[in-house]
Amino acid sequence: MVDIDDSRTIAEEQLAAVAEMMGIESSYTVYKSLGLDARQLVEKAYDIRLTDPIQYLTKLGVESVFRFILTHPDMDHMSGLDRFSRKFDLLNFWDTDNNKEIDADSWDKSPYRKEDWDCYQQLREREQSPKVLRIHRDQTADCCWVEDGIQILSPSRELVADANDTEDYHHLSYVLKVTYANRSVILGGDASKKVWGDILEYYGEDGVKADVLLAPHHGSIHNFHKEAMEAMAPDYIIVSVAVGTDYAYDEYNRIGKVLSTKWYGNIVMTISTLGHIGCAKQFDR
Repeated sequence: MVDIDDSRTIAEEQLAAVAEMMGIESSYTVYKSLGLDARQLVEKAYDIRLTDPIQYLTKLGVESVFRFILTHPDMDHMSGLDRFSRKFDLLNFWDTDNNKEIDADSWDKSPYRKEDWDCYQQLREREQSPKVLRIHRDQTADCCWVEDGIQILSPSRELVADANDTEDYHHLSYVLKVTYANRSVILGGDASKKVWGDILEYYGEDGVKADVLLAPHHGSIHNFHKEAMEAMAPDYIIVSVAVGTDYAYDEYNRIGKVLSTKWYGNIVMTISTLGHIGCAKQFDR
């Protein structure tokens, strides 16, 4: 499993954008001006509800997680970590060698929960249950990610040092390439443009080819590296993005078929033993 976010509601600052997307902006404005419940109006019109990942895994019968990868230490990638760690047995926890700190006085106005950050700090000090690993580019081991077809494209040790120096922790985000049945999926985390340029220079165009890309930083234009994305040439680009949030749709759409969670809901990609790629969407629009 890679990252977690158990947010369940539309953020207040995104309500107007969602109303516009659903074609009810006029009604939304009227509701706001009359002091009526504009949130209820928007949530009734928008039929895609965010899925609680913990409930999702529980319904699948999951009791333990062999590998949890936290791509980088931003709160929107560990929201719900405390609940998650209490619900499931974690065997391996992938962390990054980051020096990030959060001011104790900042939690009162934060949309995130301090207990998730505290849980993260406790987990990263463990030696067992889970076993904590901090892995860099080209690092290998007898067990087990190599056997599972996982290649760490990033971070390099140099990128980790740069991230800690600049406090831009997107520079140390994990970027993983998972290969199965001669098909490849690249999980982009929140990797910055600098990271993608570094990956492309290090591996070359042939080394970054992929069939599926999970777009970095929720599809943000600020993390879109044109040359790297074109070199990947994925057939599918999955964008995990919250409703009301814009992303680089036009840029990604020139490269491959774009599927966003804010429009299709849950998206499940499968690869058969023969290399056939399947795509199941919660909402078939």
